[in-house]
Amino acid sequence: MARPRTITPSPEELIELGKDLLAWATEETPELRCRFCQWYSLKKDILDDEWELMIRKTEFIGYYEKARVALAQRYIDGSVKEGISHRFMRIYAPEVKREEDETSAYNASLKAKEDKKASEIEIGHLEAVLDVVKAAQASYSESARNIEDKRRRKESMS
Repeated sequence: MARPRTITPSPEELIELGKDLLAWATEETPELRCRFCQWYSLKKDILDDEWELMIRKTEFIGYYEKARVALAQRYIDGSVKEGISHRFMRIYAPEVKREEDETSAYNASLKAKEDKKASEIEIGHLEAVLDVVKAAQASYSESARNIEDKRRRKESMS
């Protein structure tokens, strides 16, 4: 096994690696190929950090995107078991990720609106309860004054 790379390949090497990646991703083989690390780590001895830099390089990104689509096809066609295929679709099918992110953001905004409405309703209920309490306190105070007035009149008559 070769020693892992420690520097980003040259533009020419990136093009050759891109072609190799695409060939690997599209090759018909009984070996289940479903993750890029199978290619870059096991086959090419490329470290994760180096891979992250490579997929941003102009010379490589076109091949990477085509290979990503090729791998995504395996998740759709049933080559990969359904449970795990759904997990990886966010990685290999960017349109799925975008749609799921948009749906999640939309649902979060709906929940926030519902929470705000619920809070407004709860505030309304609390204000109504507070009004009842204030009315009860006022009524109690009035009753207490009436009782006190009656007691004083009674005392003054005696």
